[in-house]
Amino acid sequence: MKPRAWNSTLPAPTKALHRTAELQRHAYMKAVNRERKAKLFERNFGEKSDFIRAQPCEVTGADPLGWKIEAAHMKARGMGGCHGSKLDLVPLVWFVHRAFDDMGEAAFLEHYGRTKQSVKDAAPRYEAAWQEYQREEAA
Repeated sequence: MKPRAWNSTLPAPTKALHRTAELQRHAYMKAVNRERKAKLFERNFGEKSDFIRAQPCEVTGADPLGWKIEAAHMKARGMGGCHGSKLDLVPLVWFVHRAFDDMGEAAFLEHYGRTKQSVKDAAPRYEAAWQEYQREEAA
């Protein structure tokens, strides 16, 4: 071991702890409950998500054939969103969806030239388009 300098503020090195036995897992780690996950997806998105993902991005206008479009809920989970409400879905490119969730109002406006509220206000238009699509499919 090297001698420490008289003005060193680092603590003196210590010996590493050595285990006498291998670590053992005490609890079985459950796999993903696929049935519950499928039920939640159906409740939160349903067939409408395929329709929404086929639309161009509301903010950038990006084509769904060239970009990964996501069906984004406009009501945050912490505010009661994502609990069976399929009415507030809007198509957003994946990176715009992340920015929508992570950026503040001013930063989003500066970066994309639209307010978050204007994107949220588009949800009823997509709901009306979905209803029209369902009527055409039924006919």
